[in-house]
Amino acid sequence: MLDLLDVVRWNAGNTIHRPHSSRVVEVVSAAGLEKLLAQNRLVLVAFTTRWCSRCLTLSAEFDAASALLAAANPPVVLGSVNIDDPLNR
Repeated sequence: MLDLLDVVRWNAGNTIHRPHSSRVVEVVSAAGLEKLLAQNRLVLVAFTTRWCSRCLTLSAEFDAASALLAAANPPVVLGSVNIDDPLNR
């Protein structure tokens, strides 16, 4: 069930905007996900929506984690899949 804050954000058109410093890979389509998984040893994928208040709240932390994990040994790539995108169904 959506809480009221989710509905308000959705109606206001708020979306996740990734900073240029973010290393999060925006995944589009099953082929894009397969390519990401094939090209990287370790991948952490977040399945999100553009209107979800939890996704909006955690997006900044996810972006910050992408820089830290990219420097790990072995590096970890973070991917984000928008489940509302028709190409990702």
